[in-house]
Amino acid sequence: QSEFVSVDTMTGTVTSIKSLDFGVGSGFRPEMMGSRRNSRAVFRSRNKSSHLLAPGNQYIMDQMMGYSEASKTLFTMKLGKSSLDDVADTLLLIEGATGNTMEKTLDAKTVASPIVAMTTNGSGAMLTFNMDMVKDKPGTFTFRVGLLNEKGSYQMLYSDPTKTEDLYINYLWATADTDKNMFYVLMGNENAPDTLDARIYTYDLNTTPVRMSYAQLDVDNYTISSIHYYKKTGKLVTISPGLFMDKQATYTLVTVDPKLGLISPMWVVAVPDRYQHYYGGDVFNLDQDNGNLYYVLRLTDPPTADVIATVSMETQHVSVSSPTNLRHLHNLSFLPGVSN
Repeated sequence: QSEFVSVDTMTGTVTSIKSLDFGVGSGFRPEMMGSRRNSRAVFRSRNKSSHLLAPGNQYIMDQMMGYSEASKTLFTMKLGKSSLDDVADTLLLIEGATGNTMEKTLDAKTVASPIVAMTTNGSGAMLTFNMDMVKDKPGTFTFRVGLLNEKGSYQMLYSDPTKTEDLYINYLWATADTDKNMFYVLMGNENAPDTLDARIYTYDLNTTPVRMSYAQLDVDNYTISSIHYYKKTGKLVTISPGLFMDKQATYTLVTVDPKLGLISPMWVVAVPDRYQHYYGGDVFNLDQDNGNLYYVLRLTDPPTADVIATVSMETQHVSVSSPTNLRHLHNLSFLPGVSN
């Protein structure tokens, strides 16, 4: 079982909204976390889960959560098979205000491979990202972009069997510029565990067929695990803890240029010594109206405590919550338009 919860970013208090009869599980990136201000967070696991599922158990996917501001609804994927290695084939819709759920079984072609990302298209549907394995070539993939609505109807927008990839296959994050109709996907190099080499893929949804391009990120000074589109400036922003091999982390708000791959500093969010070096504090969705980005930081003392940083992109002010423990939470998201 799990619980649909809210998190107060000032006090760190976690409040249960509704109990749900499924767990949380994934195989993409462990311990992806995030937070949102005075609103619904997402799931708290009650029980540790083994990799193999007991008969009848059902799980939603960790590290993936889309949100439609139009309907105030969360989108994710659910599976109820024998193993977490199986493909989640059911669209799970969650009302942001109540935690009430509704399910839609998807067409087999839609989930021939796992949907690994969902992000709003700005009109109530989700842009989705699949990695389709090339037949007879294990570890080699083609990328697929689609559009999925609340009824479970799917439209493929992009797939090119001539463009295969066997190196940049670690999915990290996705975001969309809903004003210019651009979709961005961050992919990591699976053979670069220390340097964290990455590419940013751009899908221009205005063209027919959709045009794909990518840029190699410059990770000489900053490495990242997420990207967020900020409407006011039209830029991609995120928080970087510096370099993976740094002994101490200086967390910096940075911009990411999807054409040139440049990662440029804006200002320091958190200085060394107080916080652990951690890449899992990313948040689903920005507070676009107030210009806030939220991020979970892990304290060095005590090492089991966390704080939620609220970063104002308008004033450069950074505030942190009271110490709390969010290690048991998954898929934390900012839900604009939903109040406690």
